[in-house]
Amino acid sequence: PSRAGARLFGAGAKASLKEEAYGGLEWVAKGTGDVASRPDAHVEVVPVVRLADWLASLRPPVQEVELLKVDVEGGEWEVLQGTEPLLSQRRVGAVIVEYSHFWGRGRHLRPMAAYMAERGYDGYFVGSRRLIPISGERMQWWNDLYEVCADPHARVYRGLAGWCWLDVAFVLRGSAHGRAAAHCWAPWELLPGSA
Repeated sequence: PSRAGARLFGAGAKASLKEEAYGGLEWVAKGTGDVASRPDAHVEVVPVVRLADWLASLRPPVQEVELLKVDVEGGEWEVLQGTEPLLSQRRVGAVIVEYSHFWGRGRHLRPMAAYMAERGYDGYFVGSRRLIPISGERMQWWNDLYEVCADPHARVYRGLAGWCWLDVAFVLRGSAHGRAAAHCWAPWELLPGSA
């Protein structure tokens, strides 16, 4: 179906951050071309609504989401849980989340990838000319090296000055996006046992 009439929500240059996201700092231009940080104690409380509830409240209700981009500085798990039952019902075509050092507190990429795989989504790292497969239907593509942001003291940590982030796309298996990811964008010739 044509997507010319698709509604976009949340499009634009906006950001609201929880205090922990940047260590309680704000970034300011000094007027000399330099940027500096200073303590920021500002906290703003915002209302939260589950995605499924919000979509159902719209008139007409939105039944499917083609692409959901989640970049909430460590709260990605909570957003995905608030997306149920849309994920289990396979009503979201693709989800892109930011995997980063902000996850902390024992949150890791593997459980999220398994959660999404159980719901029919294949996971891929995004950021190069090719997608790097990380999950698959039975987590057959997983390698523990993919936890690159989990431990800043690990040899595999790929952070820069304490920062580590990667975009991960979860694409509905068997959908048009899923077929394109599986057949066009992933370097299958480089993966053992996938030729």
